[in-house]
Amino acid sequence: MLEFLYATGLRVSELCGIGVSDLETSLGYVRVTGKGNKQRIVPIGKTALAAVAEYLESGRPRLLRRRSSPYLFVTARGGPLTARRSGSCWWGTARRLESSAS
Repeated sequence: MLEFLYATGLRVSELCGIGVSDLETSLGYVRVTGKGNKQRIVPIGKTALAAVAEYLESGRPRLLRRRSSPYLFVTARGGPLTARRSGSCWWGTARRLESSAS
């Protein structure tokens, strides 16, 4: 998620609304619906594409546990990620990285 945000420059609210069908990995872009319900095409770098491919192959299936969801980034319950929930995920990751660095 962080790599994807960094590579695309999306707002967190835009990231949370991305569907799997909005992602065009072969062409290297994502279709995003932003403020005012306006859609735009955003290019994705190779590193972010590789990270998303790995997430789609291993991370997302573990989160969904045989359920389905149209959203790219999902919670452990299979629902769409929210801006509030994404923030708590990032802080948890930052704390783990900080403790492992000390």
